[in-house]
Amino acid sequence: MLKLYLKCKVYDMFNRDEKEITSKIISCSFGVLNELGIGYLEGVYKKSLILALEHAGLSVEVEKSFEIYFRGEKVGLYRSDLIVNNCVLIELKCCKALLLEHKAQVINYLRCTNLPIGLLINFANRKLEYNRLYNPNLSVISYPASP
Repeated sequence: MLKLYLKCKVYDMFNRDEKEITSKIISCSFGVLNELGIGYLEGVYKKSLILALEHAGLSVEVEKSFEIYFRGEKVGLYRSDLIVNNCVLIELKCCKALLLEHKAQVINYLRCTNLPIGLLINFANRKLEYNRLYNPNLSVISYPASP
């Protein structure tokens, strides 16, 4: 019960626009899965979701690159699956189930991109599986709750 409460409180940190964007993304994801069904590779769902998001009036960046630094040195490059309206990172999967490792991956991506919200979406099952994750480096002050 406490865990659910805390999750709701964190979600309240973000403004109404960000909440509406994530809701639209999730709705589009359900639409893609309902229309295509299961069994395709991740790339098919990715292209379909891009079309659905654009038809919903959202701006989508595909495979935007971000450099990863360690002690001031570039040590890697991360390419996002999708970034929507410059505020929501989307990581797509086609696997049996989402694991803690997948969630940790998205949180790390949020840190390196400095984006506030990430959606981890799995298209492999008949029921869409998704998690809304938050950048732990951003404070409530940066993203106040809407009235």
